[in-house]
Amino acid sequence: MPRSMRVAPLGWSCCRLAFSLLALLLLVACGAPARFDDFAPTNKVNEFVAALEARDPSAVIALLEPGDWRREIGPELRIYFRYMAALKLNNKQVSIVENDGGLAIVRLKGNLAYTLSESNVQGEQPIDVIIEVVNIQGTWYLRSFQLPTPGT
Repeated sequence: MPRSMRVAPLGWSCCRLAFSLLALLLLVACGAPARFDDFAPTNKVNEFVAALEARDPSAVIALLEPGDWRREIGPELRIYFRYMAALKLNNKQVSIVENDGGLAIVRLKGNLAYTLSESNVQGEQPIDVIIEVVNIQGTWYLRSFQLPTPGT
């Protein structure tokens, strides 16, 4: 048997193995959904909590999506923080509900400890809020949220 006939089957076997590996790699790469950055949106919510606890309306406003509502919500935030003498979120849990890379839905849970300014009433209540965080040109901003209301 000539030498070229003995090498050909080995060559085809290597070729088939290479194509099989390539197909497997393509299947794995295409079959796995892309994982978006969950750190940035959850970090933005953590910054929001820190701004709430500091009772700093300017810090909250800086976290908001650019637009008219930044100016519109300013007076409401200042009234909210005057109403609160202290805010603290205990047992905080921040988790991603959904994230497509452009919009993340973040769940914030915990126990809100508060002291009201005028009456000095103190309390603690569970909160569970959904916060929309949007990615605009690589920067994440809060799009919508609900301020926790003590006593409700």
